Amino acid sequence: MPARPALLLLDDGELDDLVSLLNELGLEFAHLRGAAIPTLVAPPERVIVTTPRRAMLTKDWPRSAPYRIAVVTEDSNTLRAMLRRVGFDLLLRRPVHPVALRLVILRALYAGEEKRREERVAIGAEVQFRSGFWKKKALLADISQRGCRLLAEQPLAAGTRISVPLPKELSASGLTLSCKVVRVGAQPDADGRYEIGLAYENLSKERLLEIRALMRQLSEAAGMEEARVLGLKAAVRPASAAPAAPARPAPELTKPVLAAAKPTALPARTATARTAPAAIAAPPPLPGERRKNSRASFEKQIGRLDDEADSVLLGRDLSVGGMRIEYHPNLQVGDILQLAVYASPREEPVIVKARVAHDSGSGLGLSFEGIPADVGARLEQIVARLPSVEALQGGEVEGLGSVVSRVLSGFRRED
Repeated sequence: MPARPALLLLDDGELDDLVSLLNELGLEFAHLRGAAIPTLVAPPERVIVTTPRRAMLTKDWPRSAPYRIAVVTEDSNTLRAMLRRVGFDLLLRRPVHPVALRLVILRALYAGEEKRREERVAIGAEVQFRSGFWKKKALLADISQRGCRLLAEQPLAAGTRISVPLPKELSASGLTLSCKVVRVGAQPDADGRYEIGLAYENLSKERLLEIRALMRQLSEAAGMEEARVLGLKAAVRPASAAPAAPARPAPELTKPVLAAAKPTALPARTATARTAPAAIAAPPPLPGERRKNSRASFEKQIGRLDDEADSVLLGRDLSVGGMRIEYHPNLQVGDILQLAVYASPREEPVIVKARVAHDSGSGLGLSFEGIPADVGARLEQIVARLPSVEALQGGEVEGLGSVVSRVLSGFRRED
């Protein structure tokens, strides 16, 4: 069975500039256009880019994957509401700065760490957490790489620090999570329990790796159970049921499989979407493929794109004083950055100096420093315009002041 592409384009000729960009970058992608688009389209591994006309083809896909980008020329509140309902993550309004377009695609393909850190894996295990000298029972509802969620009979005050030892069946090493309460449900659920959102504190790299491994194991177990249930359903299907329609062949890849050269650079968005062992070896060139680069050169190219993607920051709430960004694993409070902020495609980027001022638990706040008057005026103009790039999943307010930026340089300030 052909492997699913990392990136899928669905359009009726509106994305030709993006096709050219992907070819220039040497990225693997599949492109379905016009009459070649089937009624049912299987989701790609990582990213889909499409137009509103084709957006509804994704409505029955799992919410967890892939990352969904809609490219529009004209939009409306109704259109944005539809895209949010279907599950789209990002809206690109034309015209888009060509560098911003490149950065957005690379970020979606490679540097999806911000989004992956927010992915949650359901657990439903009884735990006994400690708050001060007291131990209390709760249900560990789910876990992510940024925090976890408890269901408890008594609410906790925001800011309360607790420790949550994981039961042995989840962590043989006895992993204990040090957390701070960042969100508490206003009302109890039907079972009389309050939802308590927790963010990890003082999370070491070793602890993060343990959490990632646990999430992967839980996701794989859930995937196996889902496959078992689906197999049972198929086994008990009535004999009179109509035979399933033959599966449509997967779209032909227009480039060699990208993940093959550097599998560790592209961790799966969901733990159930795993790369087949055969994909680790570099695939042979496709017929007509003119590139003669060696495997080492190809790996170098992939590494370069990975590094470039890691420098991309999607900002929100842009103002002359700063902006908010999603959590980035390489940034911490106190870091000093030089950023290029991309706005109109006919303008050079705005270069600013920024400091990571605070960590809210759900993102980072950047404070601009030493902004000259002319740069401040340009930032005000960007804020006043409708953004070319808008995050969709946070609601209308979250999309205000969206902007694509790139880290040009930076250093870690020693306090």
